[in-house]
Amino acid sequence: MKGNVVDLAVAVVIGAAFGKIVTSLLDDIITPALLSQRWMQ
Repeated sequence: MKGNVVDLAVAVVIGAAFGKIVTSLLDDIITPALLSQRWMQ
């Protein structure tokens, strides 16, 4: 049981970090690229 709790905690931390990475990627790289493409037309 104790090992399962640790595994779950690690999974939650990794999931939260991955979510922040995806959000940062979208906000800092993908969205500005799309907006600059739109303004150039």
